[in-house]
Amino acid sequence: MRKVSAAVIVGAMVFGMVEVATSVTITTTTFPVYADSTGGTGEGTPFVVHVSISGWTAMADSSANIRVTTTTGSHFYIWNGSTWRNAYTYTNCPAVTMNSQGDWSGWIYLRVSDATASTFQAKARKVGAKSPLIAETDTHSIAYLNTASGGDGAWVYAIAASATAGKAVLAFDEDGNVIGSYAIENNHVAEGYDSTATGYFKMAVPANTPIAKLQVRNADNSIFDTQTSSQWSSGAAGTETNLDNQEDVSLPVTLTSFTATVGDGEVILRWVTQSELANLGFNIYRAQGEERKDESGEPQDTEYVRINSELIPGAGTSTVRHSYSFTDRGVDNGTTYFYRLEDVSLEGKSTSHGPIRVSLKATEQRKQEEEIPRQLRLEQNFPNPFNPETTIRFAVPLLKDQPVVCLEIYAASGQRVKTLIQKRIEPGLHQLVWNGRDQSGTQVASGVYLCVLKIGGELIEARKMVLIR
Repeated sequence: MRKVSAAVIVGAMVFGMVEVATSVTITTTTFPVYADSTGGTGEGTPFVVHVSISGWTAMADSSANIRVTTTTGSHFYIWNGSTWRNAYTYTNCPAVTMNSQGDWSGWIYLRVSDATASTFQAKARKVGAKSPLIAETDTHSIAYLNTASGGDGAWVYAIAASATAGKAVLAFDEDGNVIGSYAIENNHVAEGYDSTATGYFKMAVPANTPIAKLQVRNADNSIFDTQTSSQWSSGAAGTETNLDNQEDVSLPVTLTSFTATVGDGEVILRWVTQSELANLGFNIYRAQGEERKDESGEPQDTEYVRINSELIPGAGTSTVRHSYSFTDRGVDNGTTYFYRLEDVSLEGKSTSHGPIRVSLKATEQRKQEEEIPRQLRLEQNFPNPFNPETTIRFAVPLLKDQPVVCLEIYAASGQRVKTLIQKRIEPGLHQLVWNGRDQSGTQVASGVYLCVLKIGGELIEARKMVLIR
């Protein structure tokens, strides 16, 4: 996928003698999407692009129109939440609410009026006013498919992982390219189904093409869930293929995170589910060493071995959040491992998640780091990006009078979010966990945050952290 950002410096945060710039960005994440070019104004299924706005503090807690329109050729039609309108006019475009940090992200529905449009870009403007306004400086291209008989495109449809509005389904080919997209929302297109009622999706993809993976993305473009198959394939040009008839595409587990924490000769794996459907349980698979490549340099499948002796029980059918963990003590320091998580349904069907890569430090390196550090330092948090929590490590040397050490979290706007620690600390390596909540215990929004280490009131180091919910 391709990301292009247009950034304008709007302010700065000053900590001691170090100045950290903040900026407002509008970013469009585009894929090599294929859009149906044969439907005209009243037919056909739209495609989606993902738009993110970050740090637009002038619009905090305000509403903005998100405009995604062509820069050449005819204009797109855009779904504004209730009807399809020409995307040329801001008042026709979706109105969204920025959060208190000036951030917003989500999927935008687009349809083509004809196949002459070739490039587009995103802009945003305060609702009902000509300013403030932000715009991308670059443009994005789009490819078209002819889904009529004899063309190069075909339709595929099935039941998606979740009927929750705001998510999107992406289809991938065997090379990992996105070849189709669909937002889970009733778009009032004459498809024969209401996607919010059933989780149904229908998208245009290249004809006679294997579909190796379906992936559901959240509003912030983070991965909601993934399922792979060796059986899915689109049909001939102009045909419609029900992937449910080739293999069940329903995803029994909604996974929100899968992370690993490294210890001395052990790896602690943690995962969180948002919901589960007829889930019998989980298996953990491990592969050792770096990913293998063949003689041409192409990656090969790594051999994974199941490491749990018994199935880790799941929650069956549940709509509430569940947290799980598994400790792998069959690892060696100084070695790299890959882990996959598998959920198994009551019917015996399985879905794989991951992999995640873990590197254990060598024994001698670990011993050296456990000694008293020579200087005060702040390490990069892990995981990063994170959800729902992240670990922060910092080193404190032997200092005269051992002054007060302060570790704080700041938003990109410069507002202090939380003080994690503020006291005199013994020399050594220290570790804290931030759970993504502010000083009052309220969950903070997705975005970029700074972890700031101070000693005696002076800034020592700052690290950028990304929270994705």
